[in-house]
Amino acid sequence: MASLALAAAATALTSGGGVFAAGIAGLGTIGSSLAGAAVSGVAGIAGQAIDGALFGASRDTTGPRLSSLSPPSATEGTILREVIGTMRVPGELIWTLTKEEVENTQKAGKGGGGGSATTYSYFGIFAHAFCRGVADEPTEAYVNAELTQWADLPVTFYSGSASQSPDPIIVAAQGEAPAYRGTSYAVFERLPLDDYGTSFPVIEPVITVPTDYIGLRGTVDRLATNRGLTIDTSEVDENPALTGYLIDSLTSFRGGIEPLALLFDLDIIEEAGLIRVVSRSSVSVDEIAEAALVAQDGGYPVTWNRGAVEDIPRQTILQAYAPERDFSVRTTSPIRRSDATGAREKTIDLPGALTADSRETLHRAAVARSEDGRETLAFTTRLAELKHGPGSILTIPSGTTRRHDARIVRQTIGASIRTEAQVVSARPALAVGVPGGGISQRLGGALPSTVAVFMDLPALTDAEADPHRPWVAMYADRWQGGTIWRDEGQGFEVILSVADRASIGALTTALPAGVTDAEDTTNSVVVRMRSKITFEALAYGELADTTNNALAIQNPDGDWEILQFSTATLTGPNLWTLGGLRRGLRGTDTFMGASAGASVVVLNDAIVQVPLEREQLNVAFPYRHGPIRADSADARVKSATLTFGGAGLRPPAPSDLDATYTSGSDATITWIPRRRLSTDPSTLPDRHRVTVYSASPARTWTVDMPTAEQTYPEAALLADHGGTAPTTLDVGVRAITDEYGDGAELRVVVTL
Repeated sequence: MASLALAAAATALTSGGGVFAAGIAGLGTIGSSLAGAAVSGVAGIAGQAIDGALFGASRDTTGPRLSSLSPPSATEGTILREVIGTMRVPGELIWTLTKEEVENTQKAGKGGGGGSATTYSYFGIFAHAFCRGVADEPTEAYVNAELTQWADLPVTFYSGSASQSPDPIIVAAQGEAPAYRGTSYAVFERLPLDDYGTSFPVIEPVITVPTDYIGLRGTVDRLATNRGLTIDTSEVDENPALTGYLIDSLTSFRGGIEPLALLFDLDIIEEAGLIRVVSRSSVSVDEIAEAALVAQDGGYPVTWNRGAVEDIPRQTILQAYAPERDFSVRTTSPIRRSDATGAREKTIDLPGALTADSRETLHRAAVARSEDGRETLAFTTRLAELKHGPGSILTIPSGTTRRHDARIVRQTIGASIRTEAQVVSARPALAVGVPGGGISQRLGGALPSTVAVFMDLPALTDAEADPHRPWVAMYADRWQGGTIWRDEGQGFEVILSVADRASIGALTTALPAGVTDAEDTTNSVVVRMRSKITFEALAYGELADTTNNALAIQNPDGDWEILQFSTATLTGPNLWTLGGLRRGLRGTDTFMGASAGASVVVLNDAIVQVPLEREQLNVAFPYRHGPIRADSADARVKSATLTFGGAGLRPPAPSDLDATYTSGSDATITWIPRRRLSTDPSTLPDRHRVTVYSASPARTWTVDMPTAEQTYPEAALLADHGGTAPTTLDVGVRAITDEYGDGAELRVVVTL
């Protein structure tokens, strides 16, 4: 019965195998041998299993085997990506052979006995296309999301040149093959698939398109060149924050540039058949006098409209590729509007790579421009005043006390010129109308020097990506933006552009230390701000659930206390009394106590982190800061040499420091360690240093975690205090980590 069953099983398997073999016959000898192996192998397994069960003979074993060698299919009509600069690019399968199967059989035991073990290995031969145009050969790729050196792969790369020849492997397999000129692609020869679960892996090389098109202007140029357009980009900023751009669909020039225009504040202007792309920051601002305006229907010559508050997004985020994080898509911190009445959320999607320090800055600037742009103006001038067209920026009087900078978006020309404009900034009047009417060029006057407050702060949230980086708050009376330079030995280079003016001030009275485990109702922050600001009250019980109403206040040693306030009272011009305090937040309780005149910074979206690598901590660098578009040698630029220790990595001091002692026994000093990040147990200190300052000389121990107490032998206690048992101990405990070093110290006088 066993023989009959086996024969029937083998016949069924073999007859089915003919169909399988025919399915891959197109591969010739390789295909036939693989088909035969598939059939005979399966039939053999059935026979071995039955024989072994009946007669107890030595068993042959067979490892896992694929039921099909069919490869994934290439998709016809797939649009190849357009790459500018450097990007991580997924490959598109354009050609493949059936997976190659290799059978490996080894005898078990000696003298031919003991059976055999058969395993199967699989290899892939296929081609991936990456992008249109010519590209440099990659040096690294992400294979199933793991970073891999390109040289470690069995691959031949074709750059996409106009002279490249067809790949010989493809030619050998199918007789003839296209050269894929104008397409960068690669052919993988016998890539071991066992390393990837016997499947074809996702291969994403880091592709660089060799050209001079680096930065914003170069990207705009390449977008036009790739579409056969000639454009003028002479007024586009050379912004190095944009390091790569990727388009994965057939897109017009306008469609390709729109995400850049939104984020980098560009205008696209067509005049007399010529396309100009202009950075609005480079456009000179002209001034229009009231005498040049024509009143309409007896009314005021300028009308303006502001968008409904319902149109304000409740939250806005920016998504872009992060080259420093494996080109993954990173999302900026959300910018929220407390006065937004709608539920709409807005995402700015940029199909490009941005440097780490630029993403938050560009996001804040784009949101600020969007807010200004909700206001539109319309005005009429005489036909003789036709001097400016769409894209021009004019300063327009819109009342007796305010003037608006607005960008012309549309003009209707008839007996007069009706102009519609979108506000780009609104500010108190800085100039009066030009006598005699007409539009005249406004030289604008030099922007004033900036104030920059650099702050080495703890991590402001547990989710902060780079807690070691310091923060800066910048201010100027007339604000259009600020610039930070640093000299790392090769001269001063721009490291940061600051879009938003920060809210800073100074204490008018000292702020003593206060309680940290409850509301501080004894002390108040009395601060005079540099400019008008509105502080709002918030229930004390709600402070722990928000980042609102937060301040950083500098103590005499240069460290910063972070606190929140719940009450706010305006007592004079820009003079505020802020009470109901929540003190010593984010591990800053040991830095409480500030003198009159101390710096005060509002912790909101206007402060930004300064780019700084961890290896640059505790190194002094010369810095400069000044108004936007100023040169580092400009007389308005201020200098300072600064060193940052990475306070965001600093372990906080412990809490609940105490000591006990009973005559005839040893004293014990105890404390409770604290995490740097409340949600992460791994941020506990590695050890603590205990110092008894009242001892003569001071006595010190180092205590490794998790121990959080120290025995003070009675004999040493008495000897350190003149032979008499003390009634108090002046003791300090300092947290220490291997990453940061000495952290903050809690020092108290303990009654024994």
